[in-house]
Amino acid sequence: GALWIKADLPESRTNRTRYRYIGWLLAQSICNRCSVQAPFPQILFAKLLEGPRFEPTLSSLQDFDPAAASSLENVKRLSAVELSGMLEMEELADMSHDEYIALKVKEYLVDSVEWQAEALLCGWSMGLDGLDIATWLITPADLQEAVCGTSSILDTPLRKLFRVVSDDELLGCQPLQDALWKVLDRMESTKKAQLLMFVTGTERPPLPGTEVLRIEMPFFAPVSYTHLTLPTKRIV
Repeated sequence: GALWIKADLPESRTNRTRYRYIGWLLAQSICNRCSVQAPFPQILFAKLLEGPRFEPTLSSLQDFDPAAASSLENVKRLSAVELSGMLEMEELADMSHDEYIALKVKEYLVDSVEWQAEALLCGWSMGLDGLDIATWLITPADLQEAVCGTSSILDTPLRKLFRVVSDDELLGCQPLQDALWKVLDRMESTKKAQLLMFVTGTERPPLPGTEVLRIEMPFFAPVSYTHLTLPTKRIV
């Protein structure tokens, strides 16, 4: 399941501060190119990206909570009399099926988490300028991938995960290059995570192409063998 805003959390100065910090932390994950590896839904990033302009739809709810969307879809099957009775029971004004569905979607995704989303957006804006993001033409799906990462990213070959820079000595030895990548490309995810921990200090892989991996030879090959001298036996 995805992590979502806690709707029944009481509003307080402390809780507002916590949500601001979460928003700032999500923004910093992009600034530092380090995903949080947490399952936040795409619709959350649509709220952060669009701010007060965010308008939820049944389709967006379907992507986030299929069960809730399916329940609202059933409203369309109600007769006029049944809909009128339900509106009266909920003390709502007369409205159409579509208007009722739009109202409930807004209650679920906007009204019930209004102060939390406001605090989250405030913290997010402390870390990233919304105007800058708009010029980058980034979508909610892009933000979700940048912040949350992807579960299958460890399946990506290291040479595609990083921008690889190799020493000239290694580049000049094709058999050694082939042997090195043959081993690395065949690594299973667990071994690859251990290698990442050893090389970078964390098991979390970066977004593909955002980090440089430098492969250096542990020694320098001699330029000319004429500099080498062999021990000789002295005869007296």
